[in-house]
Amino acid sequence: MAIEPYLDLITSGHRLKPKFIAWLSAWLTKIDDVVNVLNGLPSDFDIDQAVGTQLDLLGVLIGQNGL
Repeated sequence: MAIEPYLDLITSGHRLKPKFIAWLSAWLTKIDDVVNVLNGLPSDFDIDQAVGTQLDLLGVLIGQNGL
C-alpha cells in the first residue's frame, strides 16, 4: 500500500493546507508500515522458506526438534 493514492483523494479545500497534509501523511505512513508487516507474516512462518534459527523454531513448534 502506498500513501500517494490516498493523498490524491484530498479535496481542493484541504490540498493546500501543509499541516493537514503532514498530519495525514504521518498517519498513512504508520498504517502503511503495519500493513507491510502483516503482509510479511505468512512468509515468516512458511516452512519452505525457513532457514537457520527460523527453521529451528518452526521445528520446535510442530514437534520435530532434535532431528
